Amino acid sequence: MDEQTLKPIKVIIIDDHPIVRQGVRSLLSTCPDIDLCGDADNAAQGLRLVNELQPNVVLLDIRMPGGSGISIVKSLLHQCHNCKVLMLTSFDDDESITQALQAGAHGYILKNTSDETLADSIRTAYHGQRVLDPVVMDRMVKQLVAYERDRTRLAIGLTDNEIQLLKFLAMGYSNPKIALAIYASEATVKRKLQSIFDKLGVSTRTQAVNEATRRGFI
Repeated sequence: MDEQTLKPIKVIIIDDHPIVRQGVRSLLSTCPDIDLCGDADNAAQGLRLVNELQPNVVLLDIRMPGGSGISIVKSLLHQCHNCKVLMLTSFDDDESITQALQAGAHGYILKNTSDETLADSIRTAYHGQRVLDPVVMDRMVKQLVAYERDRTRLAIGLTDNEIQLLKFLAMGYSNPKIALAIYASEATVKRKLQSIFDKLGVSTRTQAVNEATRRGFI
């Protein structure tokens, strides 16, 4: 067994809530392979502690006195080149997740995660793998799917108005009913639908609905 395997994973937590810090300390005290070697309740103290102790993993909250966790991620990594930063927070909004990962965080874990998951996340990050809370992963996958869907839609030239027409088709609207809904003539509706068929590579209303559904446009 090599020296790295024998050494416990050095962890620091930076969080302004003493109950959170105490809870994490209590949890990690049962993990012989993890050593919570320090904790801080603000950004400035956390930076000093990381510089002094050179931990393997930093557990970092987003909002705290003296600067947000996101704003100090780059500074932490600059002071401790080999450490991994795991955001440990209650904020699961898209902006916080995106900003944290863009700043260089190695993972994003919510505070309501289980004790076992948190310990495993620390081990996973230590070994160089990315860590995302299942809730965060689900949000990111949905964003990726939506991005790919919109990219495809724009690539074939479907407009928002044409998507609405496809929805009308899916609802079983006839051309006269669509014409009333969009305040246009039936000739205009027919022309617009033909344009949609051409873009989707289909020739019938049913095929258009099926293809649009398959691609996630409607």
